[in-house]
Amino acid sequence: MTINDDILFGPSANGKTAVICRALYGMKSSGNAWRLHFANVLNKELQFKQCIADNDVWYREGVHPNGTKFYHYICIYVDDILVISNHPRSIMMKIGEHFLLKNGSVGDPKMYLGTDTKLRSDESGIPKYWLLGSNSYLKEALRIVKE
Repeated sequence: MTINDDILFGPSANGKTAVICRALYGMKSSGNAWRLHFANVLNKELQFKQCIADNDVWYREGVHPNGTKFYHYICIYVDDILVISNHPRSIMMKIGEHFLLKNGSVGDPKMYLGTDTKLRSDESGIPKYWLLGSNSYLKEALRIVKE
């Protein structure tokens, strides 16, 4: 397996030294280090505040052009991020300036933490609310039981 053409891992690399610059998983403190770094970016760079009731929910006040106040929310579970905002893509792009985002992962969520999500719009096509459901979870559970 070749990484960056100049580093080779495999049988031919036995006995050679590999310098790992960053690792997310492996050490006991890795999860905590990731969480602290992500929290620092959300707070200092994006001006989000951590919710007192749930440290994995972040919020920031916003104002619509008509003067109506609202809140942007970011929900985090390990490395799964859900942005609830009138401009979620711009917030994800700001996060993407600090972290590598998986290709194709920025968009309307179809599922979050095992829950199906679907955006409902009014008659004129304006998004109104999100529906949450467990259809996929139940189908998979029934498939497993049938086996």
